[in-house]
Amino acid sequence: MVVQANSELYEDGLEDNPAGVIYSLHSGADGRPDVLAEAAETLGQMKGGSGFSPDHQAVADLLAAETKAVLRFDLPIDLSGGLPCILTAMMVMRKFMPSGRLDAPLFPIIAAPQITESVMLLPSMYWDPEFVQRFWSEE
Repeated sequence: MVVQANSELYEDGLEDNPAGVIYSLHSGADGRPDVLAEAAETLGQMKGGSGFSPDHQAVADLLAAETKAVLRFDLPIDLSGGLPCILTAMMVMRKFMPSGRLDAPLFPIIAAPQITESVMLLPSMYWDPEFVQRFWSEE
């Protein structure tokens, strides 16, 4: 789920750009995009804020430092609906999105934490058609 992204990703273009996303490897998050959406909204509201508890302030500061790429930051559990979630930066490859731009905040990623801290967008040719219809179709 996108927390923040380079604004150019929302427009037609050729260049790939970074985004800050959250994801969960916990089975309790399967089929629950609402949990990620609520967490992303909370994080967006915290961005650049102050006066939070130390662990929440660390998140607010990370989000405010838009030019610093953060890989695999474990979010405080109370910011993510009680599920373990990870905040990370990733490069969003336009050729992997159905329209070539970021039309929705939710997309499938490939994560292999035992191998790398990085994640990548799953090419849209492998997305479930029902997922595309539900989250990426304009109606």
